[in-house]
Amino acid sequence: MDFTPRIYLALLLILLLPTTFATSYYVSKNGNNSDGLSWTSSWNEMNQINWANINPGDTIWLAGGTYTTSLSPRASGTTGNLIYIKRVLSTDTAPVNSPG
Repeated sequence: MDFTPRIYLALLLILLLPTTFATSYYVSKNGNNSDGLSWTSSWNEMNQINWANINPGDTIWLAGGTYTTSLSPRASGTTGNLIYIKRVLSTDTAPVNSPG
């Protein structure tokens, strides 16, 4: 019995696993400061980000606007599995497709 395809599949799954569970979070002045999981429930200030929920591989999307508090990251990624903080652009599919 040839196990080669199964071994390759297992290795591929192991390599993809860390990014499979990545979550997008949102910060917007128009959010209701709830859980940050959509534009509607986004955190409305930088100091409202719930860093206890942020894990390696996650992305925090920042909407345009004027924020009155500083961004002070309190979570760390890992080598090859970073935490991303990005300004949203109209060409970014994840934040553009998020509710709100």
